[in-house]
Amino acid sequence: MRKRHDAINHKIRLLRTEKQLTLRQLAERTGVSHSTINRIEQGIVEPSESALLALEKALGFHHVTHREDVERYNHHRLRLYRHIIYVNYEAAQAALDALLAHRKTYESSDCFIDFYLMMFMAVTHLRVHLDWHDELYRKLTVLSKAFNRPQQSLFLLESGIYWSFFKDNRHRGKEAVEAHFAITTSENERAIGEYTLGAMNLNDYRCFKRGVMYLDAAQQRFQSHNNFVRVMMTKAMKQILYIYMNRFDAFVELNKQTRYFSEIKGIEIIYRSSMKSLARYYLVRGEYKAAADTLDRFLDANEADYYLLKGYALFRLERFVEALAVIREAREASLYDAHDLSASGLSAMEKRITQGSTDEALLAMQAYLDKAFEVRDYMSIRLGFKMIAPELEAWRQYKALHQYADRLLEAVKNIVGKDEAHETRSTRTDVSNDHASRAD
Repeated sequence: MRKRHDAINHKIRLLRTEKQLTLRQLAERTGVSHSTINRIEQGIVEPSESALLALEKALGFHHVTHREDVERYNHHRLRLYRHIIYVNYEAAQAALDALLAHRKTYESSDCFIDFYLMMFMAVTHLRVHLDWHDELYRKLTVLSKAFNRPQQSLFLLESGIYWSFFKDNRHRGKEAVEAHFAITTSENERAIGEYTLGAMNLNDYRCFKRGVMYLDAAQQRFQSHNNFVRVMMTKAMKQILYIYMNRFDAFVELNKQTRYFSEIKGIEIIYRSSMKSLARYYLVRGEYKAAADTLDRFLDANEADYYLLKGYALFRLERFVEALAVIREAREASLYDAHDLSASGLSAMEKRITQGSTDEALLAMQAYLDKAFEVRDYMSIRLGFKMIAPELEAWRQYKALHQYADRLLEAVKNIVGKDEAHETRSTRTDVSNDHASRAD
């Protein structure tokens, strides 16, 4: 445990920063000179008893550490960390509750920096107390200079996940994870970082092969440490890439493994991922009833991509009343902002259902497909192309259809290579010739 004054100086700086006080403003409130406060915050000097009392009163804290509190904290902290690493989230939640039961004690003790770090990790992985997430990140950013190497490593890893999947800033998330790789000594943490980078690459069709590479590395590392739940989580993630890369045999094998494992072990996070992947597989192959039936078995609809997949399957089956109900549910769930890609897709379907083949419906479809190409989201590109192709054909807008087909072909080349894209090119040529003859 760090020296007492070494913990206090960081707490003073954190609270002053949170209260948006300058050194001079705090000096006016405490009677302690701004230069002395600065030296205390820098850890150069230990505050006198009178200065500490004045600072505690001005900033609204009381710092005290008892040995039994530290021992209790370390016990529950280790339980929380291990259960998150090995994806025993029920036990992790119990350990989190035990820590939060003494939150004020730990925030007032020398444990407070590590306490905030473990809370950040718990919120990120357990997805509870999400209203605390941003505040914890800000606190830890201010406190980062006080981290030891393991704490710095863990903060970088969790920051990578935070930026990538909660703030949709994958560039910043990637930078944090790569910085984590440079200093980590934990093989399990490194594997989680590789898994995270693999998951980031799901959303850009140019990066699918790199995503498989990261996930293969993570799987091997988890396997070597007998972290079998995370092995299966990694296999569940790879399934999505296998679908998009037309590696259907490999997908089917992995999907059977993860569904069987999740059903036997009762691990819902893997079950949900496997079922959604199965629905994607059916959608890509044009088996819309199978996709809809699969999503009916997927009970937790509180995820953004569920509504797009379910709505699209029903749309293609011409079960329009049910599709509109799914779109309404998506709005009520408030999972999208106005510019979200999935929201754009659902809006296009809604306009096509309610307005028919109108200019406005066609423009909505084009907006969805253009946005999908812009962000290189392959699943939405496929859904959007299948949605708009018959409309463009009906409107005899063959030039626009051929342009979209060329862009789709270019995406396929990026994913599977030029040779495997030959069949797609042939199909596009056939379509072009057919439409040209009709135009004549």
